[in-house]
Amino acid sequence: MSTTILAPIVLCVLGIIFGIILAVASKVFAVEKDPREELADEYRDVIGFTGAVRRWAMVFEEPTVAG
Repeated sequence: MSTTILAPIVLCVLGIIFGIILAVASKVFAVEKDPREELADEYRDVIGFTGAVRRWAMVFEEPTVAG
């Protein structure tokens, strides 16, 4: 076989092999989602801005000038 035909075939085979290895590794080392994250998201939505963020936002509020 010519090297111009053999080289792309070898690269495709290597790509498939490494793809399979990465897929298996991602399943083996998968991290389950922590259920506390959902609670933290809910609390953050309920509370809204924290005090520090609220004070920082007030610095950038433009005063309203009447007239």
